[in-house]
Amino acid sequence: MQTKFDIANFVIEFEAGNLDDDQIIEGFQHLIDNGMAWTLQGAYGRMAKSLIDNGLCQRKQDRCPTCNQPRCGVWADIDTDCDHCRGEIDG
Repeated sequence: MQTKFDIANFVIEFEAGNLDDDQIIEGFQHLIDNGMAWTLQGAYGRMAKSLIDNGLCQRKQDRCPTCNQPRCGVWADIDTDCDHCRGEIDG
């Protein structure tokens, strides 16, 4: 079961410098996916854009709507259990 992302805690820990790189990337991916990266103060949007530009995060539309994993242009190349990603369902 996936736990709910705690935006307030992420922001507090990020601002305090208490997160490692993986936690920052994961947290910003959540902010990008829910749109908050673009509504928080400007530094968050700039950081999100930088992470996207450097391939560390993906725009929401670049993620599978079924399994939420990054997707490439060639669905068959994705090693996944998701029927959507394997191209076995439309969308």
